[in-house]
Parts: sequence; C-alpha cells; structure tokens
Amino acid sequence: MKLYTFKHIIMTAVITAVVSASFVAFINKAVHLSNHIGQNGSAAFDTTQNQDSAENKLDALGQEIDIDDVSGAEFVLETNSPVLQLTASSKDYTQDEMQNISVYEKCNEAVVNITTQVMGYNWFYEPVVASTGSGSGSIIDKRGYVVTNVHVIENASTINISLADGTSYEGRVVGQDKECDIAVLKFDPPENAELKTISFGDSTNLKVGQKVIAIGNPFALERTMTTGIISGLGRPIQESDNVIIRDMIQTDAAINPGNSGGPFWTARGA
Repeated sequence: MKLYTFKHIIMTAVITAVVSASFVAFINKAVHLSNHIGQNGSAAFDTTQNQDSAENKLDALGQEIDIDDVSGAEFVLETNSPVLQLTASSKDYTQDEMQNISVYEKCNEAVVNITTQVMGYNWFYEPVVASTGSGSGSIIDKRGYVVTNVHVIENASTINISLADGTSYEGRVVGQDKECDIAVLKFDPPENAELKTISFGDSTNLKVGQKVIAIGNPFALERTMTTGIISGLGRPIQESDNVIIRDMIQTDAAINPGNSGGPFWTARGA
C-alpha cells in the first residue's frame, strides 16, 4: 500500500483546482462567442463591410492606401528609412567627396601612362627585349613635355606615352636629375591637339595632416585616384648606394607599382 504525506495531498488539491478553473473559463468563453455569432445571424463575415472597416481604421491613423494599387508597380511603402537616390546633384555628395571629384575631373586627363622597354642581347648577340616597365607622368606643357621619375625611364631603349584619349606617342628623354629622381620627357602631339596640363605646386606651406590626392596608373590601371594625408615632411630616402633624396613628403595614400612619376595634390588641387 502506497502512503501519501499531507504535503502530497495539498499539492494534488491545488493542481486539481487550477485545472478545473481553466476548463470552466474555456467553456464560458466558448458560450459567449456562440451567443455573439447567433446575435449577428451568421458566422460568415461580410467581405465588403470588413474592407470598409479596414479602410476607415487606416484613415483614422492618417494612412491612405488605394486597395487597387497594392499589387501595382507604383505602390511605395511609407517608412522612416531614408531612400538613397543616385543623382548628379552636388547636394548628394559630402564636401570631402566634392573636393575629390573636382580635383579628379580637373586633372586626370593630364596624367599619362608611361611604358618602357629595355633591350638586351641573347646568346647569338641578337637584340631582344630584356625587360619592360611602367609608370606615370604629368603633362606640364601643351607642346608635349612630361615630367616623371628617373627610375621609371632608366636604361629604357623605347618609351611609349599613352594619353587619356587612348592615343600613344613615342617619347624621348630631354633632361633628368638623378639626385632628385626627376626626368622630363618629350613627345610630339598633332598640331590641333589640345593637351590638358598640370601646373607646378608649392610645397613650402604644406602641413602634416593635410589631405592629399594621388592619380597614377598602378598595375596598369589607368588614372586611378587614391587619397590620404601628409604623414611627415622632410624625409630622406636612399635611392641607391650613392644617392639619398632629401626633403621627401611621406603619405599614407596608397602608392603602388605604376604610380611612380604621377602627380600629387592637396585638396585644393595644387
């Protein structure tokens, strides 16, 4: 025979009471719902009345929805989320973006792509292309003068200069300063050509922290723009065993192979 303690009896009584109360509440709710349906004469809903009721409630909330247009292409949800609209208006760009865009549109066509070939000799003493290189340059004169770095064109047997419009010209070296790593090239444009040029800037008033912009041809990707700040001034760089270039500008802007010889601006495009 199984014995129950007084505690077990009390718990059983409480659980039984709770179950009974829940059952009675459920029965009362079902009876109330049945009476409500009977008073309306039918358990079926009137579609027209419910649609009118829904529209009235939406109007009360200040929302007007045309039911016929819900499935149409013109239906737009009214939300608090801002919609991004891509337009040509300047108000859609930040001041920083407008500076970048202005400098690029003003100067990018004056940036050229420079490719070189260095010739050598094979086992039969026949001339062959030993290596190739690429870099960037800036048109500084409408007559076809381009400034670049010496290391871009060093030992080159042939120099090819490609412009923004896709035309290419053979270039030649007209001057160079190895201690400053600066070279000037010349190509012969057509007489009716209108070349875009870049003017020289003044670096004496530069400050660490200023925004700077570079445009070049990294990895042969023509007229690529990168931005950064001036990280330091007056930096020395050892160009070779015998040459140290001084007073260089240090930047965190992305400078990759192919950028060499390209122009460098502040946010004012100077």
